[in-house]
Amino acid sequence: MATSGSTDYNRTANQIISLAFRIIGVGTQGEALEAEEQEDGLERLNLMVKSWQAEKIHLWKKKDAILWTTASQYAYSLGPTGDKAATTWADTTLSADAASGATTISVTSITGISNGDALGILLDDNTMQWTTVNGAPSGTTVTPTAALTGAASSGNKVFAYTSLMQRPLRILDMQRRDENDRDVEVTELGRADYRNLPNKTATGTPVQYYFDPQTGNSNLNLWLAPSDERFTMRFTAAMSIEDFDAASDDPDFPIEWVEALAYNLAQRLIPTYGDTLGKMDRMEVANQAALLKQNVKEWDQDTSSVVFEPYSDFSE
Repeated sequence: MATSGSTDYNRTANQIISLAFRIIGVGTQGEALEAEEQEDGLERLNLMVKSWQAEKIHLWKKKDAILWTTASQYAYSLGPTGDKAATTWADTTLSADAASGATTISVTSITGISNGDALGILLDDNTMQWTTVNGAPSGTTVTPTAALTGAASSGNKVFAYTSLMQRPLRILDMQRRDENDRDVEVTELGRADYRNLPNKTATGTPVQYYFDPQTGNSNLNLWLAPSDERFTMRFTAAMSIEDFDAASDDPDFPIEWVEALAYNLAQRLIPTYGDTLGKMDRMEVANQAALLKQNVKEWDQDTSSVVFEPYSDFSE
């Protein structure tokens, strides 16, 4: 017997909600739910998923991100109306010198650069000139909307991005990358440690950061504030799980989570819709919901090395 050859099986929000109701004995396969039941199920599904974010359930929502720094600026806003930070971007270099006043630039690769993108070019004075891409790139030529305000040598960094990143829930790690693509770890500060810094506007090379999650945009403070714009901050961001805006939406989860979603939703529906369930049935749903969730939580983990070092007492 041949296998299907496909691996794209998925369930929509509507199908997850219908399954959850069937688990507690409401409805049958192929029977449409009442509009009120469907609406209630969608609301509870959204609320459940959002509450799960507090449990750090979103390994698949960890995204590589970049922040382009501004000289002497220590406070940054991360989000859809924030400073220049993105989870999708193009990273290339100039393939030829560009003089001040140049209206076109030659780059190593135009991959990922599109008309209308924000365009950043590192000038020789270590400032980043930001403009936009004017027209579709051709060959290795990109046309900035604004002419260069200074000279830029071959090999200087060029960046482009289409949209700003969404608000990150947390920053999991951060590195400072220089113009030669060398990364150095930047360590996190707690709120009290950051507030105790005597001079938060001091400039130099960023070595620490403090992240403050907020609604709308999140706040990121660097210490030291960068003295120039050669560095970009690279970080891993934990992003929000997408909403179920409509019953036809697919879940923003791997398929392995779908059964756990259905059973845990069913458990939340029992107080309102589970009148016909006996005590043992309620316990079975609760146990199955907990087991399925625990299984995928344990599977959905980073794998990393653990290093053990011998203890040394240098006091003697």
